[in-house]
Amino acid sequence: MTEPTHDQQELNARLGDTHLYDAMHTPAEPQVDHDFDAAWAARRAKPIRVRILGSVYELPTTVPAKVILLSSKLSRMQSANTEVSFEQVVDMLESMLGVDNVKKWLDAGLPMEHFQDVLAYCMERYKERQTPGKPQAPAPGAPMTRTPATTLTSSG
Repeated sequence: MTEPTHDQQELNARLGDTHLYDAMHTPAEPQVDHDFDAAWAARRAKPIRVRILGSVYELPTTVPAKVILLSSKLSRMQSANTEVSFEQVVDMLESMLGVDNVKKWLDAGLPMEHFQDVLAYCMERYKERQTPGKPQAPAPGAPMTRTPATTLTSSG
């Protein structure tokens, strides 16, 4: 890049922007049809935070691939009138919230129904993120969920 001329330096000084010349001569980024980086950044913009047994967790901003595969398998099982096992619920929660966190809840004696509540809440939040439109607030007292192993706070 060539150095700015005396006139360009004077103009920059008068405008109060010493980088004006550089900005005017920086090559523009190529045009793209879709910017995945921007789309992914937008999805990460607002984390979903939940509290379980006194600790606050942050869900992954997008559905982990393993959860998508497991939920597809579970959908096929339900179509065949096969019940989803507790182990499958735990496996999905471990994929979203972290093995250590789920183990902590198991050790604390969290009932199976609460694990199912957490899974249902997480999946609903992800569904809302996949479907642009009106996100719905959880009902008062609805169970909350956690993240892929990121504990933000703990009360204990």
